[in-house]
Amino acid sequence: MNEATSFIAALQEAVRAEFLTNAPAQIPAPHSDEPWSLTVRAALAGSTDGTAVDAVAAIDRAWREAQKREPSRPIEQLIRALDDTTRRAAFQALEEARRSFPAPGREQDVFECVEAVLGPAPEWMPAFKRFVSKRLARLVLIPTWQCELRCNYCWIPKQDGRVMEFETIERAIDLLTASDHRHLNLQFFGGEALIEWPRVQHAITYASARANDVGKSVDFVLSSNGWSLTPERLNWLKGHPVKLELSLDGDRHTQATFRRGADGRDSYTHSIAANVEAIASSGLDHEVIMVVQPKTVSRLHDNFFHVADLGFLRVQINFALGIPWAPGYITTFAAELHRIGLTLRERWAADSPLCLVNLEQEPMPVRLNGEVHVDFDGKLYGSNGFLYENDHKHAFAVGHLDDLFGFDRYWLDAPDNTFLLEHTYSPDVTANNLSVGAILSSFVRWMRAGGIGPADTGA
Repeated sequence: MNEATSFIAALQEAVRAEFLTNAPAQIPAPHSDEPWSLTVRAALAGSTDGTAVDAVAAIDRAWREAQKREPSRPIEQLIRALDDTTRRAAFQALEEARRSFPAPGREQDVFECVEAVLGPAPEWMPAFKRFVSKRLARLVLIPTWQCELRCNYCWIPKQDGRVMEFETIERAIDLLTASDHRHLNLQFFGGEALIEWPRVQHAITYASARANDVGKSVDFVLSSNGWSLTPERLNWLKGHPVKLELSLDGDRHTQATFRRGADGRDSYTHSIAANVEAIASSGLDHEVIMVVQPKTVSRLHDNFFHVADLGFLRVQINFALGIPWAPGYITTFAAELHRIGLTLRERWAADSPLCLVNLEQEPMPVRLNGEVHVDFDGKLYGSNGFLYENDHKHAFAVGHLDDLFGFDRYWLDAPDNTFLLEHTYSPDVTANNLSVGAILSSFVRWMRAGGIGPADTGA
């Protein structure tokens, strides 16, 4: 596989060179007698013009035919790595032309060459803009749909039997590591991923090994309610580059109001509230996401600092989506955010390291999740909106692992936030939620203008 990986890299470089020079770039044939190499030689021999772009198509066809005859995980990995090479190389060449060619018209030459192969620019320009954005290459796994909680604002049906097979986990990770990105991110979501702890362990171990094999790095995000985050598991996780995204909505009353345990247990006692010391001492990067409901929005300030005073120094505020907020609740939301801002500045003046995570990025009224997701059965989606099992689910479907496409294809063609909004909630609810989000965005801009921590507030 090392030779195969090197060959694909050379192939990609030759395609890029072909765009940059607007002339044929020949591909050196591999020299080993491995089965994949023989397939490649046959494909190259059948190439119509010997150019890199033509060779990509020929080799892709040959490998896919070989996979049909005798399915093989190594060949599957090669197909994924080769997929969409021409477009990726074209984008790389165009980006380099924009950055490196001062001569008038040189960028236009490359642009016209790209259009000749990929088609009119409006068809591929959204993907190119995403390509140059250098956003993180993240894949989200759904190991299970089951959960220990029955939160009354969670629309995800908790279903037994929806558990990801180990082979599906490995194939999903093979999809991710086929990316051109050098640094990769694998996130666990659900359901509650930790219910399937052996699968989480296997995914982390396998992904680390695969990334190393192809000369890349990978880190992990584990989204969890924390019920199953035992000291033993924390001890295992701390040996890996894992970030914990934990959830706690506030004090005991708030937690019990909206987040009951499936087995009747107290959802506050068994939450991360009782596990602060172990989480902190693990040394794992972590933050807490608290969801604010209209009915308890008047307690937002107190709930935020309750979570902080437990010992969690990075807290993110998410307001409940998919439900309408009455005008009075929106007004209270604004007032409570203002109170949080004033108290934060008081604490920062006393050198508190407390961080409101929302302040770390430019505000957007409603930012939905548009990452590539792999469901338990190998189906691929362009958003976590598919988990709601509503009439819009089909809009987020992008394929299946059996399609053998590469990760970067899905990543480049990911739906934008406008598409996600149009297909997740009803228009009236979306409009209402955008007005709530505008309040949060305004608050974030106000806070950022005055500094977002003790070091830059002038205190």
